[in-house]
Amino acid sequence: MKILAGSALVFYSAAMRIDKVPVRLVKSGSSTSTAGEIEIQYWEKRERTLRALKFTGLCWAAAFISIALPIVHFVLVPAFLLLGPIVGLGVLNRESQILRGSGLCPHCQAPFVIAKAPNQLPLSDVCTSCRAEVLVEQT
Repeated sequence: MKILAGSALVFYSAAMRIDKVPVRLVKSGSSTSTAGEIEIQYWEKRERTLRALKFTGLCWAAAFISIALPIVHFVLVPAFLLLGPIVGLGVLNRESQILRGSGLCPHCQAPFVIAKAPNQLPLSDVCTSCRAEVLVEQT
């Protein structure tokens, strides 16, 4: 299904789902914690395969474009040709990722934003307000 969002087309696939998961934010080295929430994106096998083919194709297109660059094409073309399947396998094996999240810093109570990351909890991050190390754990 296509959805027009501003001037860009956004593609939504039924093979992808997004779940909201409650998490606990814990100050490293302390028992102080606050509640938070993350959004996890999951891909079905077909969607992962299409993404892997897209990333592999982009690497191979970069290899083709690199042919025109004098001298550096001796390094870039083989590098992009080898990088294509490696990146493709990495994308194919990634079944989910953390899209975003939020909560309150357990140390300073400032809003704490969780950025896009691999779905591997516990996740370690640093508060942008007080620079305290915060662990994001699933509840």
